[in-house]
Amino acid sequence: MNAVELLLKMDKGKVKAVPTKQVEVKRLSGIAGEPFFVTLKAVPGDKWNDIAGSVSGADDAANYRSSKHLLLAGMVDPKLSDHDLQEAYGAATPLDLMEKLFLAGEIMRLAAEVTDLSGFGGDTEAEVKN
Repeated sequence: MNAVELLLKMDKGKVKAVPTKQVEVKRLSGIAGEPFFVTLKAVPGDKWNDIAGSVSGADDAANYRSSKHLLLAGMVDPKLSDHDLQEAYGAATPLDLMEKLFLAGEIMRLAAEVTDLSGFGGDTEAEVKN
């Protein structure tokens, strides 16, 4: 069967579904005394391009800024735009709340999970035939 035939056979709902994943933040689990999970989702290509285009530079600081914006776009739960949550932690914006809740390395690791969910992981194999 060729690729077109396979695509026509597939469940279109499953193909269009946005991948999600729950990831435990062990430091916060330790503080909470029970498992603390965040729910992440894939970021669509247009949003990905917006984030990449909005951050200038190719240094570590630019990488960190883009990771924060990517994580903000890909975080489903907790909802960082929740006003009560922002108020409880004295945060002025969702990005401010993110930095109050998560360490820099946690932000980078969670953003890497969003990257994988968005199709930039290593699960797509390309075979080159001569």
